[in-house]
Amino acid sequence: MHTVAITAPNTALRGFSFNALLSRVLELAEVARQRRALAALDARALEDLGISRAAAEAEAAKPFWA
Repeated sequence: MHTVAITAPNTALRGFSFNALLSRVLELAEVARQRRALAALDARALEDLGISRAAAEAEAAKPFWA
């Protein structure tokens, strides 16, 4: 006869939410998309938004997680 050991769930995963992770990944993808769009704006569009080219380039150069 064999015995089976039952262990407690891994506490490192306690509170883990796949939906929260997916939401964060989608949020970061959206930030990256917005920064690419900002980098693609021409001078007139930036002026309409009140954003300087330097500020737009600085924002677009940030990594997606920042």
